[in-house]
Amino acid sequence: MMNLGIKLAKLRQAHSYSQDDLSHKAHVSRQTISNWETGKTYPDITSLVLISNIYDLSLDDLVQEDLPIMKHKLLKQKLLWLLIGILWLIVLTYLALFSLKYSKMLGSLLVGSTTVLGLGMIFMFLKYAHKADLNTFQQVINYLHDRPVKVTPKSSKAKAIQYITGGIIGLTMGLILTWLIFKFVLGINLF
Repeated sequence: MMNLGIKLAKLRQAHSYSQDDLSHKAHVSRQTISNWETGKTYPDITSLVLISNIYDLSLDDLVQEDLPIMKHKLLKQKLLWLLIGILWLIVLTYLALFSLKYSKMLGSLLVGSTTVLGLGMIFMFLKYAHKADLNTFQQVINYLHDRPVKVTPKSSKAKAIQYITGGIIGLTMGLILTWLIFKFVLGINLF
């Protein structure tokens, strides 16, 4: 739970301001002040600076307790949107494969574009998952659902085996998919 809302309500009461008084000083509506204090919304950076000036506090003092919570929410949001984007690009890549049947040039362009975008999104997803110390898909799912994430320390040997196995599986799947595309979509027999 965010602490800023509670802190804002206490600061307002300590200074004997009503929500209307503070709303005029902060140039927002009374409902906005209420939403901040109940945690329904979070002030934007301009409002935070204005509030810190009203109460003669540093911005750091005002939001310090909420920074880890805000970072967690932001990281969670990035992971979720990247995961959704990756799934959509997988679907779009397979749909683009069908366009190869009608136009090899346009189909190749579509497949290449969706594949490159997908790889970029996968790279970013792995980067953010690593930042959150998430090593398995189950850990990512638990993290996204705010369930406990069981962290199992792995030895460097186990990690190396996992990377090698993942690489071999990925390469094998890529080669099989490439062969299927050449054989059945493009009509080119490689062997």
